[in-house]
Amino acid sequence: MDGLVDKVYATAIFDIAVEKDKLDEYKSEIDSISTLFKTNPEFLEFFRSPRIKKEKKKEVIGAIFKGKVSDDILNFLFVLIDKKRESRINGAAREFSVMYDEKMNVTDAYVKSVIALDDTTKETLQKTLSDMTGKTIRLTCEVDESILGGLWVKVGDKVIDLTIKEELKRLKKSLDKTIV
Repeated sequence: MDGLVDKVYATAIFDIAVEKDKLDEYKSEIDSISTLFKTNPEFLEFFRSPRIKKEKKKEVIGAIFKGKVSDDILNFLFVLIDKKRESRINGAAREFSVMYDEKMNVTDAYVKSVIALDDTTKETLQKTLSDMTGKTIRLTCEVDESILGGLWVKVGDKVIDLTIKEELKRLKKSLDKTIV
């Protein structure tokens, strides 16, 4: 249910952003607000608290964000307060990011390797994955010595496991079948 609520609010502000041709601006503002809430739990608790009157919340939010974010984003926060959906701010921000990435044709790719990849290898991998998916790739790399060698890549729901660890598992299965 919460995911649906998040999507409804995210869609509303996303549609306004597209209509006004301010998608990048609103994305940046929503990301900044979401980061503020994530890094300041006390502020998030204030924003979510049912004990604090909505007028006081609006006053504080207005004082903090007026002139720093667009009126539409400020009004978006006010609507969350009015509808008692303050707890959905980070979920709505997450859904907005998903819609933004879809609109901009961007997807995430996660890569594991035994050693840190150099910039040239990252660029080559990013281009290869972009050619495969037809999307711009946002690459996240991680060092994982447990894979023994090779690469493990996840793009969307697809996993490409070219690790030595996985190859050894396949070889063992093959040998087990042969020995039986």
